[in-house]
Amino acid sequence: MKLDGLSAYPVNDPIGALVYCANASDVETIVLNDEAVVDNGRPVDIDERALRNR
Repeated sequence: MKLDGLSAYPVNDPIGALVYCANASDVETIVLNDEAVVDNGRPVDIDERALRNR
């Protein structure tokens, strides 16, 4: 999670900032079953260009 955006400031309580201020665009990495499905905010196994051209 990115907590360096303006929506999370001031970060006096990191857990509170995560729960109350974070949103979907703050997600950087998601790991399921020891496999990254989102890395650097982008899906790993999905061809986004192909989806847009559908």
